[in-house]
Amino acid sequence: MVAAGRTARADEDARTTHQQFRRHSVDAITITFVTRTGHYDFLVAYVSNPGTPDSALIARRQVQRDEGILYVNDYVRPIAISNQGVQFPTDLFFIAKDGRVLEVHPNIMANDSQTIVSGSPVKAALQVIGGTAMRISAIPGDHLLSQIFGRTL
Repeated sequence: MVAAGRTARADEDARTTHQQFRRHSVDAITITFVTRTGHYDFLVAYVSNPGTPDSALIARRQVQRDEGILYVNDYVRPIAISNQGVQFPTDLFFIAKDGRVLEVHPNIMANDSQTIVSGSPVKAALQVIGGTAMRISAIPGDHLLSQIFGRTL
């Protein structure tokens, strides 16, 4: 985002988050992450084909602490995610079909080409800015609330 009184650099994108996600042809939805320390809302890009290599996070220089990307399978199966092309560290969560967090992978290095594969079949993977897992005290067993997982407030 561009601060008032400052000119955007050529590599920065002054569009809003919704516009950023639209640029990548993905829908933005709100999900709620429930941990022992509270409820945390995130605006996430909803990607229904995790096999697609493009990410709404690629080429973005700045991401807010309540933004991310949610990769959702049509059916429960393993998901593989890489941070290749992402310009900042991310945290990765693998999510069961009922919204339960199965795995937490914190602080994956920026532009890391290593692929992280879920240890078991999952419904989704949530990728957010690095440090989020620690900030919200996220651990396996926590839940995501969304109609996607059949759990809402």
